[in-house]
Amino acid sequence: MAKLHGAEHTIIADRIEAGTFLVAAAITKGDLQVTGCNPEHLRALIAKLHECGVDVTETAPDALRVRGMGKLKSVDMTTEEHPGFATDLQAQFMALMTQV
Repeated sequence: MAKLHGAEHTIIADRIEAGTFLVAAAITKGDLQVTGCNPEHLRALIAKLHECGVDVTETAPDALRVRGMGKLKSVDMTTEEHPGFATDLQAQFMALMTQV
């Protein structure tokens, strides 16, 4: 009879949740460190945040710091399939654009 053994598994970070926090910090002109995320999964959002004047830096392989400083610039965006700009981040980003 075969025996069952335990398994170890780590669930990947949710890019929509992490992206929501990044945009929230930008909207409030906050200074926020988001840890436990995968910056590679957020490249399209990070690029758009940079384009509109938000400072986003990678502080560790699994962490991003976002600082909403200064005047925001309006930008155009288009949602795409992964790894592009996530459709589920469109509403949050549009809320940011109301602050321009």
